[in-house]
Amino acid sequence: MKPRSKLSRVVVNPERLFQRQVEAFFQLAPSAMLFSYVGALISLAVVYKSDNSLAGLFWFAFATLVMLLRGAVLWEYWRQDDPLQQAKLWARLMVGVNFLAGVQWGLLGTLLFSSPDIYHELFITMVIICFVAGSIVPFAPIKWAHPALAIPATIPTIIYVFFIRVGPQWLTGSMALFFVFTVMYFSYKQYRAVANRLSLELRNEALVAKLNEANSELGEQNSELKHRTAVVRRAQIEQRSRASILASHVEKTLLPVIECDAQFGIVSWNDAAVQLLGYRVEEVCGQNLGELFFPPERQGNLPAFVKKLFEEGQATIVDMPLVNRNLQRIPLRFYITPILADDRTPLRIAVIMVENYTEPKKRSFSGRAGTLSKGLD
Repeated sequence: MKPRSKLSRVVVNPERLFQRQVEAFFQLAPSAMLFSYVGALISLAVVYKSDNSLAGLFWFAFATLVMLLRGAVLWEYWRQDDPLQQAKLWARLMVGVNFLAGVQWGLLGTLLFSSPDIYHELFITMVIICFVAGSIVPFAPIKWAHPALAIPATIPTIIYVFFIRVGPQWLTGSMALFFVFTVMYFSYKQYRAVANRLSLELRNEALVAKLNEANSELGEQNSELKHRTAVVRRAQIEQRSRASILASHVEKTLLPVIECDAQFGIVSWNDAAVQLLGYRVEEVCGQNLGELFFPPERQGNLPAFVKKLFEEGQATIVDMPLVNRNLQRIPLRFYITPILADDRTPLRIAVIMVENYTEPKKRSFSGRAGTLSKGLD
């Protein structure tokens, strides 16, 4: 299936399209009406030379009335602050005055057509043909504006000239009617072309409006994204700074600090731990802290102690001696903290040791910590 284009997804409001058609009509109609009145003046001069001078004056008075009505409609349209709010009213008015203009030319082609001078009849024929055909473009934006002019201007003239004046002339009369049909056909095609062009303009305007709206939203989102990025970057810098300060504190503190993995294997420790235990971190990295330094009688329950430590997720305190590299038993207080991920996956164990405690061997920081510390007994 052929994908639909972006333009096909834009729905054109019929009312807005009709308003645009009326607007286009009133841009071209004034010049067409002015030219029509100039043609009426010249036609009066031609008719006045014939025997129908009085009838010609009455006809020109009617043409002047039509011109005044057209001008009144135009003037009222231009005076309105927003005439397109009543687009249908203005379209009907212009179709009505165009019909009167068609009657005007129809009267010229019937009542004032006959004359002993051949140029007179040729001139009237030329005037009607030129104004009817030449009005297609200016009157095309409104559907019935041009037919309202063309039908009363041509049909009565054809009937009079080819079927009444000298008797029925079927061949030439039919051909003349076919010419009228041809003019009506191209008038309708021009109307459709104008409507399609205006519809395309409205679709393009809608697309531009949507594009501007999308660009505006994208700009707001970009601004918000820049702000979020700046906040995240600042937070990252702050976290790196805090991590650097904390690492510096751990390295330089006088308290021995040990970082172990989730199985209590040694990962790293600071200089204070090196001085206390007698080992460089490279020598013992990966070895189990409890198996390496805890007294033999406290090593049996290490796995259970580590498991319960992560299950509780709370720091605990354990008091017991530690055996260093020189086999010295040093009484220490261990502050043991489990470190878990957001999904409570065990990550690390942090151990801080304080020397020379004077309390009994097992002393609890809280009820929970005391219970947990008994796991090493």
